[in-house]
Amino acid sequence: MVKIVTPGSFDSSKLKKILIISIVLIIVLSLLGRFSPLYSVEFGTVGVVSRFGRIERLASPGLNFRIPLIEKVFFTILRKLFMKQQNSLKLVSFITGNPADLI
Repeated sequence: MVKIVTPGSFDSSKLKKILIISIVLIIVLSLLGRFSPLYSVEFGTVGVVSRFGRIERLASPGLNFRIPLIEKVFFTILRKLFMKQQNSLKLVSFITGNPADLI
């Protein structure tokens, strides 16, 4: 049976409950993503892990672990430069945030 809604018979309490549940669900899901202990570092980049503002370690490419709310991870590009020194080729790796640093 189809129920016809007229302006006087509309029940807004159900709509309010659905809206509140939807907003709470969106907030909870976004917080779970933000406070996840796992993070992924792409190849060619390095994760710089800082704890309370002090650099603790460099995270290698792949899946890594962090302590939520205590450690923060910043991603930056890893550049490799080949230098010739007295007839030998030497590989130097360094971290840069700007490709113009190579010039």
